[in-house]
Amino acid sequence: MASHSVLTILMCALILVIIMPVTAELFHNSNSELLSRQRRAVCNPDCKNGGVCVTVNGKDMCLCSLPYTGQTCTVIIDYCTTAQPEIGIDPKVAPVCLNGTCLGTVLTEPYFNCSCLPGFNGTRCENNIDDCATNPCINGLCKDLINNYTCSCYQGWQGRHCSANINDCFAGACLNGGQCIDGNSSYTCNCSDTGFRGANCSENIDDCASPSNPCSNGGVCIDGVKNYTCQCLAGYSGRNCTVDEPDCSPNPCHYNGTCLERSNQALYGNASLPYPFDGVFNYSAAAGFVCLCPNGSSGNDCSINPNDCLDPATNRSLCAHASSCTDGLASFTCHCLPGYEGPTCSIDINECERFGQPCQNGAVCKDLVADYACTGCTAEFGGKNCSVRLTGCDSSPCENNATCEPLLLRELPSPDHGYRCTCKPGWSGPQCNENTLASFNGTSSFSANFTTTADCTFELSFRTSLAHFDLVRLSSHWGDIRVGAHDSSLVLLLFNASSSLI
Repeated sequence: MASHSVLTILMCALILVIIMPVTAELFHNSNSELLSRQRRAVCNPDCKNGGVCVTVNGKDMCLCSLPYTGQTCTVIIDYCTTAQPEIGIDPKVAPVCLNGTCLGTVLTEPYFNCSCLPGFNGTRCENNIDDCATNPCINGLCKDLINNYTCSCYQGWQGRHCSANINDCFAGACLNGGQCIDGNSSYTCNCSDTGFRGANCSENIDDCASPSNPCSNGGVCIDGVKNYTCQCLAGYSGRNCTVDEPDCSPNPCHYNGTCLERSNQALYGNASLPYPFDGVFNYSAAAGFVCLCPNGSSGNDCSINPNDCLDPATNRSLCAHASSCTDGLASFTCHCLPGYEGPTCSIDINECERFGQPCQNGAVCKDLVADYACTGCTAEFGGKNCSVRLTGCDSSPCENNATCEPLLLRELPSPDHGYRCTCKPGWSGPQCNENTLASFNGTSSFSANFTTTADCTFELSFRTSLAHFDLVRLSSHWGDIRVGAHDSSLVLLLFNASSSLI
């Protein structure tokens, strides 16, 4: 019995030695009580949830494992409201969850659970989550906030994450049609095909300077926009003044004068040629032409030709007898009228000699202007040369002792003969076979129609014993004119259209 008690005491002592270091950490009371007695504790009811029954100051009690407490270790400690001095937690001083809500005790350390506010983590929500850890600011500096961040963008960038490039191509950044290309806090201008250059395409490219003056033959280059124009000297044309205008085609020199182009540099330096070819070529004087005029002409284009048809002393035509004159080059030509010849038409042609004395049958040739006449032809001959025998009277066509005169009506191409009868008094008509004796018995009359104004002479010889008769009656639209005898007196009677005597 005694040995059994000693063994029990030793076992209890051993248990205390083993348990005590643990209970110092497991007690929720920070001031451990000294065991007054070392004996086997018997707790009734038994300790739950891993609690150990111990004797403290002679009293059996349960030494509970965290997070339990109570007489039998059945009560869970509310660490959301209970201080834990051993880990520096005192809800009266600061909340258990620094940046969150304490949700209650759990069965594992640290025996409480925190629901952290957004942006925090850690056992007690003591850590501010670094929202910049993922480098959300692409082109800027990140500043961490609580459950947030802000980006301080580098120059040229904008937006929540500094990912939007600020368009630096403001209106009018590139001038003159240049294309603006946005960069990082800058821009560049593409001036291609605009005719301008420079940072903002504001400088007009001098098209006259690249690679050299494009205007030839002394032309002046005028710069434009992506272009140029050449102001050509007179005598040249074309975009680059390369066309030498053909001043001598067609030939401007009259009278087949020789045309020399002033732009022909090969002609210069020749002392035998007139100005400017006797000197040095100059583009400013290269326009136009010079005419080498033939003798008798002058002027820039040899168009001045003095009128050689005129006598300088009298200013009268050198061509005689009203002949026309054609002025030539240091000469003239007279166009003689028929009958004249010679350089100045001063020679009167003797047609009688020219045609070898053409008059025949005793006729005499008389010289005329451009003609001749045969005079003194015998009555039997006629024609231009008195060479045609006249046969018109051979058939004796004239009657009543009339005189017959033979006529040549046409000589060429074959002679055409005729005649003319000279009637005796009392007869008339082509052959003198018409009786012209009249009486005043009302049976004789002579009539004539006059359609134009004409002077007429009537010769009448008569004898009569009548006291009244009409000799001549003229009728017209306004009346009659009668010449006759009235009461044995010769009178002139005028009647109007109504037959009234005026």
